[in-house]
Amino acid sequence: MGIKEKANTTNLGAFILECTGSYRERPAFILKEASGSRRPLSFFEFNQIVLKISQILKARYPETGFKIGLWGENRVEWCALAIATWNAGGTLVPLMHIATDSEIKNIIATAKLDGLFISPKLEKTQNYGVKDTFLMDFTQTRGQSSVKSLGDLI
Repeated sequence: MGIKEKANTTNLGAFILECTGSYRERPAFILKEASGSRRPLSFFEFNQIVLKISQILKARYPETGFKIGLWGENRVEWCALAIATWNAGGTLVPLMHIATDSEIKNIIATAKLDGLFISPKLEKTQNYGVKDTFLMDFTQTRGQSSVKSLGDLI
């Protein structure tokens, strides 16, 4: 079965799940490791990460309709978090990586985010008033740092 045959899929998460069955070991993305090296991330690995993040989000936010902000440039984690948020019953609030601090604060206040994932490139020491703030990085862990990483969660 080719990707073109998947056109009847109901949503992106279902599409990735179907691709996992058909293309299990094929690369879905290229992941940049904490060391700076790059490696292929298979459809199976990507799907496992999405499912794990979905479980974490469901546990943290048991009510559907929670709002997760994603503030960062184009990266694998952005895609995984978006699909996991939708899969867990949440609403995605995308934030442009080129937005100013003032714009970010305004969007966050207006959207009333429950969680915020920030690209490591945009990490600031500033508190944006969101209870759960994490760095958007699978490969990095922060341990006892005040801002945890996605790697700490999964």
